[in-house]
Amino acid sequence: MRPTLPYIIGRSAISPYALNDHDFLTCAVKVQCTVNSLKFEIEGLPHSSQDTETISCAETTLWAIMEYFSLKYPEYKSILPSKLNSILTNISSERLVPTKGLAIDQISFALKEFGFGTKIYSRDVYKEDFLNLLSCYIESGIPLIIALETPERITHYIGHAILCTGHVQIEDYMIDALNDTFIKNQELKRIINNKNIKLLDYDDIKKQFIFMDDNCPAYQKAFLNKP
Repeated sequence: MRPTLPYIIGRSAISPYALNDHDFLTCAVKVQCTVNSLKFEIEGLPHSSQDTETISCAETTLWAIMEYFSLKYPEYKSILPSKLNSILTNISSERLVPTKGLAIDQISFALKEFGFGTKIYSRDVYKEDFLNLLSCYIESGIPLIIALETPERITHYIGHAILCTGHVQIEDYMIDALNDTFIKNQELKRIINNKNIKLLDYDDIKKQFIFMDDNCPAYQKAFLNKP
């Protein structure tokens, strides 16, 4: 707990099985803690709220993803806001405290400095393939930083960063509802039709995904096209 009302939730981790509704799959890591001198170990995801002074949603998301990878793999280290600021100072034209948040390029730069091979996907560029690309990464067990912004028709701009870490359990009826995958390559389409092959894309399944949002409790469910 932090003395920064109303943003008092600091470094924490909650097991998905502590929730009444835990019918989902998510990235998780073993986290050790001590309560009243007793040692506990849970399997969940690091979570925190932003304090709006030193960390915003972007810094909180960066901290959470680095905390996850540092606990899971020895090649990575956890970070503090001071470490993040020292890295971003090199590409910032003004001071970073109090925080104004980070642009997606700054988030990508920081992750690259921490040893990741980063890649930015934009809905404007990838269009109808965008959601399937994100789904493919999540299915591979890779947590993603999702950058959100208000639609152009809304004059008051708001940007937000959250972590996508998993999806709900896939049921048979979801698979049964799949339509044939659209094939762009005409030659491949001809071969598939001639051989009477039915091609389905697993990432086309309409399902809710799991998000870690510093404005909400852990493990929020939402669709990718309406997070």
